[in-house]
Amino acid sequence: MIEKNIEIEQIYFLKILNSLDDAIYITDKTGKTLWMNEINKKIFESHKSRMIGKSVAELENEGVFNPSIIKKVIETGKTITKVQTLVNGEKYMTTGHLILSDDGDIEYVVAHGRNMNKIASSAPQLELGEINALLQRYIQEFRNLNKHNLLNKNGTTFVGQSQSFVRLAEIIETVASVDTTVLITGETGVGKNIVAQQIHNLSERHDKPFIHVNCASIPKTLIESELFGYSKGAFTGANTGGKVGLIQLAESGTLFLDEIGELPLQLQSKLLQLLQNKTYKPIGALQTKNANIRIIAATNRDLEMMIDEGTFRRDLFYRLNVLPITILPLRERKEDIFPLLQYYLNTFNTRHKKIVFSRWK
Repeated sequence: MIEKNIEIEQIYFLKILNSLDDAIYITDKTGKTLWMNEINKKIFESHKSRMIGKSVAELENEGVFNPSIIKKVIETGKTITKVQTLVNGEKYMTTGHLILSDDGDIEYVVAHGRNMNKIASSAPQLELGEINALLQRYIQEFRNLNKHNLLNKNGTTFVGQSQSFVRLAEIIETVASVDTTVLITGETGVGKNIVAQQIHNLSERHDKPFIHVNCASIPKTLIESELFGYSKGAFTGANTGGKVGLIQLAESGTLFLDEIGELPLQLQSKLLQLLQNKTYKPIGALQTKNANIRIIAATNRDLEMMIDEGTFRRDLFYRLNVLPITILPLRERKEDIFPLLQYYLNTFNTRHKKIVFSRWK
């Protein structure tokens, strides 16, 4: 369902670009032609069958356009505006824009141009300014679509079509856009870890570490040192060089604390400090460390009941429960069963090099 929605958004996005009177041209980071709008296709009609996939440098040498604005943008790493002569002899005022990844690397280059005759007969500064603002909006939409495509890159089974699933996907997208703590609740097996991974994938931290910590699987005597680490000589039997904790390993990324209800009461105060101040102190350390991380927690337990029982801190609960997400069990969203079955069928067909078709409708 998510992939279908993305396709619809892309079609709508391309229709808008095709409706413009201005020429829009998109390449990858090397200058290879990926797409052009209808105006460009009319201009380059005699060349269009062999333009897609060709580099702008080749096309410049063939005289399709001169100079290649995109080539100059890639060479300089800057936005450039120049008059460009096209193969039909018309002159276009063309601007090339870089689309950068979150790491600052070039992902795509987009050029838009307006026929000089149209500019001469209109108010150029106003119209070109409006087109530039519009294109910047489309560039951001283009980047957003690419982020959506991260959804299944890690092989996670985030698949479904029910109204509950669609609503969950919308919540994930909203939550991913803000860098605050999330608490995911739901029964065992509903996919809390998958939702946490999806939030990370769609966030600005998507290219940084995602550290999954199952608080129930680590012995209570070891969980503090696993999470916070320890300094050299912190205790008898400690590694001589100390230990890097999972919090430090998650630096700049996301720390996912699964089964947070199993965290020992004596450690909850240290986690509270981490949430409040973004600082922590490894065992045996004299100074605190700063932590640039996002925390996502998950549990299948009733934390409010645990608060009443005195086994979970109330102030920690409020710090964790900033953005709550509840996942319904599959029995309450039966429309998602067949999409999941189809997903796994496709996965195992690929893994085992089989061609087995589904018999359900």
